[in-house]
Parts: sequence; C-alpha cells; structure tokens
Amino acid sequence: MEDKVIIQSKTYAKKTFLYWVSGISFSLFAVLVIFPSLFTEISDLATNSKIYKDIAVKYEKGVALLPEEENILDNYSSAASYAWGYVIKGLTQDVARALFIGLVFFIAGLGAWVLISRMTVTVTKSRIVGRSLFGRKTEIPLDAVSAFGTNNYKGIYIASASNKMNFLLISNRNEVLEHIRKLINARHDRRHHSPTEEIREYKALLDEGLITIKEYDKKKKQLLNK
Repeated sequence: MEDKVIIQSKTYAKKTFLYWVSGISFSLFAVLVIFPSLFTEISDLATNSKIYKDIAVKYEKGVALLPEEENILDNYSSAASYAWGYVIKGLTQDVARALFIGLVFFIAGLGAWVLISRMTVTVTKSRIVGRSLFGRKTEIPLDAVSAFGTNNYKGIYIASASNKMNFLLISNRNEVLEHIRKLINARHDRRHHSPTEEIREYKALLDEGLITIKEYDKKKKQLLNK
C-alpha cells in the first residue's frame, strides 16, 4: 500500500508569538517605562518651574549666570515653558528607549516563531516523519517507536531505541497522539491476528476514512490468499 499521510501537526506558533510580542511590547512601552516616567516628570514640574524663576531673578539682579543657566533663559520664555519642556524632553527619551526595547522583543519573538513554525510531525501508515527546530528531517518507523506522549509547552515527544524527537506548540497534539496510538496498536495486534481479524481492522480504517476502498480491497485480497 502507498505510504499515505494519516495526519500532520498544526502549530500554535504564529498566533502565540505574535500575540506574545504585541503584549510584551505594549507592557514595556506603557507600564514599565512611559507611565512611571510621566508621573516622575509631572511631579518635577514645580521644581523645574522654581529653577527657571530663580535664574530669572539672578538675571534681573545682574548676577553672572552659568552657561547652563544662560541656555535655559535663551531657549525658554517662561517658567511654565521650561517646566513642560523638561517633561516633553524626558518623555521623548523614554519613548525612544521603550520603542527600542519593544523592537528587540519583537525581533526575538519573530525569530522564535520562524523556527517553531518549521517544526512539524507527519504520521503515515508506516512511519513518523518529523522536522526539528532547525528543519532537520528525522524518521522513526512505527514498529520502532518505544514511547510517545506529551511534554511542556503544548508539545509531544516520540522516541525509539536510538532516537527521540521533541516538538513544541502543537495545536492538534491529542489528535496526533491518538492516531499514533491506534496505528501502533493495530500493527502490534496484526502480528497476532488471523486474516479475518486483520480484514476487520482494515475495514475499520476504511470506515474512518484513513484508507481508500482500493487499498482496502487490495489488502483484503492479500490476506485471503495467505
């Protein structure tokens, strides 16, 4: 029979990481940086306003000003404009830092999505074909599977005596594992069944749509001619 694909894994990667990146970026931008800075800058309004007024008084009295003080009088027309200008300058710097941090997380999340979305599990009638995080292809014959099950991060593992494959963020992992379980059990039982029992098993596969009528008839003929 043709080595027909029974089921292929689907990944959470796209939805998970795009949402995760958006959430982290927004949190860093709004909660960790902007809001605290905004409160800090506004709380300094009175202090900065007083600084400007003190410089203006010194200027009116003819007291020599420091270069920094002269710069403040040259660039700001009033205490309010200086105080709020200080706030705007501080927020501009904070926004730039937040955007940079958000961009770093976005790039990291995008890279993780690209890698994880390449991880696939394909179950056929005779083997399990997997692609790893970096796209390396590995095959384990169903007869060689020694263990399989779930692991962390919505993942699954499939092991043989000489190999083990791990996959993350599999949205249909229960379906994949169930098909593997059925196929392995069927292959195990088939070695101890009569041709009639094997025909019944193939009929069940046909009823579930896992094989075609042509494949069923071919296998039935083979079993009856044993």
